[in-house]
Amino acid sequence: DLNKIQLKLDVLKEVENYVHSKGQNAGITPSTLGIDDPMLANLIQKLYDAQSEYERLKKTTGERSPILISLQDQINGIKPSIIDNISSQRRNLQASKNNLSSNTSRYSSQLRAMPEKERRLVEISRDRQNIADNYAQLLQKRQETALSQSATVADSRTVDHAEATDRPVSPNKMLVYLVCIMAGLGLALGIVALKEGMNRNILFRSEIENFTSIPVIGEIIEDGSSEPIVISHDRKNFIAEQFRQIRTSLSYLGISSRKKKVLVTSSIPGEGKSFVAANLAISLALTDKKVVLLEIDLRKPKLSEIFGIKANSPGISNYFIGEKEADEIIKRTDINPNLFIISAGPIPPNPSELILNGKIQELLAYLENAFDYIVIDTAPVTPVTDAYLLSQFCDATLFVVRHGYTPRIYLQMLEENNKVRGLKNLALIFNGVKSRGIGKGGYGNGYGYGYGVGYEDASVKKRKSIFGKAYR
Repeated sequence: DLNKIQLKLDVLKEVENYVHSKGQNAGITPSTLGIDDPMLANLIQKLYDAQSEYERLKKTTGERSPILISLQDQINGIKPSIIDNISSQRRNLQASKNNLSSNTSRYSSQLRAMPEKERRLVEISRDRQNIADNYAQLLQKRQETALSQSATVADSRTVDHAEATDRPVSPNKMLVYLVCIMAGLGLALGIVALKEGMNRNILFRSEIENFTSIPVIGEIIEDGSSEPIVISHDRKNFIAEQFRQIRTSLSYLGISSRKKKVLVTSSIPGEGKSFVAANLAISLALTDKKVVLLEIDLRKPKLSEIFGIKANSPGISNYFIGEKEADEIIKRTDINPNLFIISAGPIPPNPSELILNGKIQELLAYLENAFDYIVIDTAPVTPVTDAYLLSQFCDATLFVVRHGYTPRIYLQMLEENNKVRGLKNLALIFNGVKSRGIGKGGYGNGYGYGYGVGYEDASVKKRKSIFGKAYR
C-alpha cells in the first residue's frame, strides 16, 4: 500500500508539472493511473480539449480573435482547479503515507524478532508483488501513451507525388493564339459593322427593297477599268452580260416596237446615269436595231465627252431654239453603225423653259418614226425638275442608284415624291456594286456633276450671244 500511495504521489507530481510547464498548446497528457478521483480526470480532459481547440484555431485566426481569447480564459480557469485538486489529494495521500510508515515501522520491529529465513521470505514476496504491480502499471501507461499520441498525429497521407513535364503548363500558346485570332476577327467585324452603321449611303440591294417598292431590274458591278464604254460585239465580260440582262428586262417594262422611249436619270450627280444610258444604248444597237441616244442633260452634259463630240457642236439646244432641224443634229457614232446620238449642243441659261416650249414632243414624234429605240439621258431629279418634265413623254424611266454613293434619304424621298409627281413606269438599276470592305468608287467616276444655282458672268454672256436671237 505504501508503494501505491507513493505511485499516486508521483502521478500527481507529473500532472502538476504538466499543468505548470505547458502553455496553451496541447500535448500528450500524463497518465492518471492509480488516481481514482473522476473530477481530476475530467478536469485534465477539459484542459486537453481546450488546448487542442486553441492550437487548431490559432492556425486560421488572429491572436486577438475573441474565440482565442475566450479559450485562453477557459484554459487559465481550468488550471487552478487542477492544482487545487492535486493539493487536496496530495495532503490526503501524505497523511495516509505517514500512517502507513508508522505502521511499517511497527511491523518492521516485530519482524526483526522473527527468524532470519522467514523474514527474508516475507521481504522477497513483498518485493515480487511490488515489481509485478509496477510492471502492470507500466504496461497500462504505455497503452495510454500510445492512444494519446495517435490522437495528436495529423490524419494525412500522400495520395500522388507531384509530376512535371518538359513543356510549361501556363501560358497555353494555342489558347493565346486562338484568343488573339478571335479578338482580331471580332474587332474587324466590329469596325465593319460600325462603319456600315455610320454610313448613310446605300450599300445593299436589300436596303433598296426596304426603302421602296420600286422594282430593281438589274445590277451593274464595279468594273474598275475607268472606261466609259464597257460593252461591244466582241466583249464577253460579266459587266457586258449585265447590260444585256437589263436590255432583256426592258420588255417587262413594256418597251417594244410601239413603246420605245426610255428615260435614264438618278437622284444626285455622280451616280453613273450617263454611263448606264450610253452602254444600254450600245447594247440595244447590238441587236441590229436603230437606236438614238438623246443628251437632254442641258446643264452638265457628259455623253458628248464619252462619244468624243465637241461641246459647241450643234445639238438639241439648237433644235429647241429653232436654229437646226431634227435631221441636222442627228450624228452616227463610230462605236456601232446602228447607234446615233443627239448631243446637248451649247449649254442654254434656261434648260427647263426650253423643254417646255413644245419642241421636245415634235422631236420625239420624228424620232419614233425613224428609230427602233430612243434612250434619253437627262439631269438628276434632286437638283432640277427636268426628269419629271420629260418622263411624261417617255414609256419607261430607269432610275440609277449607286452602291456606297446614293444617300438612303434620297431613295426614301423618291418613294414619297413618286406618289405626287411620279416618274412614268419607274424601275431601278443598282450601279457600281462592289464587295464589302472595298473603298468608295464605282461606275460614273469622272462623269460627275456640278450643278449650281449660278454661273460665271462670262459664261452667261456667251450663252446669251448664242441664244440672243431666240429671246428677242
